[in-house]
Amino acid sequence: MTAQPRGFRNGARLAALALLCLPAGLPADELGELLLDDHGCYTCHAYEQRGIGPSLAAIAKRYADQPEMAGELARRTIAGTVGAWGDEPMRPHLGLPEDEALLMVFFVLSLATDP
Repeated sequence: MTAQPRGFRNGARLAALALLCLPAGLPADELGELLLDDHGCYTCHAYEQRGIGPSLAAIAKRYADQPEMAGELARRTIAGTVGAWGDEPMRPHLGLPEDEALLMVFFVLSLATDP
């Protein structure tokens, strides 16, 4: 028997989260925040302070005027990266579905404040 992957296939996991959250009054754009928690992102990232990785606020600020980077940031989240924020590598998250990575990126980018 093959081990079950962490997430469901074909967006079923995302649909399940939406069905659970939206009737409770949680806006769809906040699904990204739930996914950040679910995938353990807060182990390395905090909202305002740098941890092992950059803060979510710093990421939002860097890419605030580059919404076209969302897809690339989602790919970097899945594949991992090194050098964008210093010498500490971001480990790959190979089992992370792209649609979930995009929701997480959209949430982080929404944290950018107007200058």
